[in-house]
Amino acid sequence: RAFVTANQCNEALEPGHIPLDFILKNVSHVHFASFFCCSKLTGEGMRALFREMRRNGITVSMDPQTDAEDKWDVPELWEMLKEIDIFLPNSNEACLICRESDDLAALAKLCRAMPQGNPLLFCVVFEKTHH
Repeated sequence: RAFVTANQCNEALEPGHIPLDFILKNVSHVHFASFFCCSKLTGEGMRALFREMRRNGITVSMDPQTDAEDKWDVPELWEMLKEIDIFLPNSNEACLICRESDDLAALAKLCRAMPQGNPLLFCVVFEKTHH
């Protein structure tokens, strides 16, 4: 999968751009995509927004997508997992984020990082095919 992005726009986004009052009054679910492309949306400000949304009954999901810099070692991601309800990596992303070669080991590590209660973790596993 691939997405077309405008990196300068993504890099400019910050928590203050998110209309929290509108969301709290009108939305039941928020999805955050492109974690690795939105560097200003990865810190405490964003986690605080997610906490407030969840306190108000709004579910929050996140799809990390790819790390264009191929670092995958972002401590903020592990902190962000504590504030979301649904995490949607594919198996490659899960393994890279967790520094695991095994899908199940990566899933177990991610599950331990999710909030207690009713977190959901979906991982898309792509079977390797030979042509």
